[in-house]
Amino acid sequence: MALRRWGARMDAGEGKEGPPRTQQAKTSGKESIHPPTIFFAGFSKLPANASVSYGTGVLMLEVEVDPYDMRIVDAACNCLPALGEKFLVGLLAGNRIDSGIEPAIKAIRTRYFSLTKRAMIAALEDLKKRYDEFCALRGEGGESEKNGLH
Repeated sequence: MALRRWGARMDAGEGKEGPPRTQQAKTSGKESIHPPTIFFAGFSKLPANASVSYGTGVLMLEVEVDPYDMRIVDAACNCLPALGEKFLVGLLAGNRIDSGIEPAIKAIRTRYFSLTKRAMIAALEDLKKRYDEFCALRGEGGESEKNGLH
């Protein structure tokens, strides 16, 4: 999978906010600029009729998040070919993980039609749990904790 960067996807006038802030980093004695992003992954079980096609029987959804505004900047899924992954990025990019995943779930329900739809939504919900755990470690409390769901 080729790594997609913010500029290639988000600067095309899609109505999203600008690129994430960058920071200087020392890598192997050379200075480079990179976005200080965070990685979250969610998992779910695939339906039996889809498991044969995808081998492991598990769907893994990965997202890269800008820590400054908690917007998803990139996404990947182990069960999607190139076009499906490109479409998934279009559905998820720009959604804020800190204010709830309902808009992303609605986008999947209304625009993503595949045997893996329910598994994709379940993986997104699992991913949100990982985000809530991250917030708890930082002492911030995620959405579930704020709503008394933890």
